[in-house]
Formats: sequence, C-alpha cells, structure tokens
Amino acid sequence: MLAPLTLVLPAALSRFYDEERLTEVKTILRYSLRYFLMLMIPVAFGISLLSKSLLTVISTSEIASNGYFITPFIALSALLFGVYGIVGQVLFVVKKLSIAGAVWAVAAVLNLGLNLVLVPKFGIVAAAMTTLAAYGFAFAVVTYFSLIYIKVDIDVKSMLKSIAASLVMSVCIVLLMPVGLINILAVVALSAVIYFVALAGMKGVTRQEVELLLNLFRKPS
Repeated sequence: MLAPLTLVLPAALSRFYDEERLTEVKTILRYSLRYFLMLMIPVAFGISLLSKSLLTVISTSEIASNGYFITPFIALSALLFGVYGIVGQVLFVVKKLSIAGAVWAVAAVLNLGLNLVLVPKFGIVAAAMTTLAAYGFAFAVVTYFSLIYIKVDIDVKSMLKSIAASLVMSVCIVLLMPVGLINILAVVALSAVIYFVALAGMKGVTRQEVELLLNLFRKPS
C-alpha cells in the first residue's frame, strides 16, 4: 500500500517545495496520510483478529496457537512505519535525510539491545514488542523533526472515525470468527463493506472518496 506513495510523493513534493508552493505540499501530505490511515487502520484491526484463523490455514495449529498473539504488535509496527514513510518525506524535500539515517541507526541499536535483554526471558512476544518499540521510536523522532520544517495538518478527526468504524467491523469478525480459507475471504469482504458503511455513516468518507479508493484497485482498461 505504501509503495505507490513512496514512488510518487518524493517527485511531487520536491517540485512543489522547490517552487515554494508550501500549501500544495501540506495538502498532498495531509491527504496521503488520511487515505493511508483510512485503509490501513481497518487492515491492522482485521489482520490482528484473523491472525489465528489465517495462520491455521497457511501453517499448523501449533504455530497458530503460539504465534497469533504477536500479530497485533507487527500490524501496529507496520502502521507506524507507513505513517513514518509519509511524514518522513518532509526530511527528503528539505534535504535532511541524515536525520532519518541517524534515527534508524539508533532504532537498530535500541532493537538489538532490547532483544538481547528481553528475548531470552520472554521469547517471541518480547521480539515483537522490541520491534514495535524501535518503530515507535523512529516514527516519533522523525515526525518531531519533520513537523519542525513543515507543519503537516494531521486529520485527527478522520483518524478517530476510522478507528471507530474499525471497531464496528471488529465486532462482525469476532462474532463470525471464520474457519477455513473460503470463510475467511467471505468475512474479509463483509468486513470491508461494514467498515466503509460505518465510516460513511460517521461522515468519515464521501461518495467521491469511496469511488476514488475503489479506482485504485481497478485494473486499467
């Protein structure tokens, strides 16, 4: 999901920034962040809740029973990394990439140090938590420095509506809790519908935005 943004954003943002069109830069960042979170927040909820069912399909029941509880940590880490990938574009356009490099160097040392201390005692859960801590550190520090250079308008209200709609969707997943690939796919499709209906009911997305999002997944004719 993040790959298209990381390919398109640098060129577009650099051009507007070089032309001193900061309003356009802020608008692009705001909507990129909004749409990314609109799609990835429910994905994080869904993967976390369906992880045991999915692992049972692609692996063994033993692996599923012992591994599904680390999925929320991984999902949240991926979500933070995605937000970092968008907000961190500010450091690219202002030519301060050395900050991001230093932050990730510290994050790597932090992750390694925490793993050495915690993993022997707490196992795989500690590994997932230390990864989340490293990503959280990189996200927080890079966001702090990025906002110093360009004040990105983060749509908190839209983010909260996505979380609320994801909670509504989660009720459906918990009640159905599918078993088997076909059932999982059916619940995923139903959950997506419930999410967007709930989001639309909260006025978190317009009809035009839904059409735009659907067009992202349609093959060009």
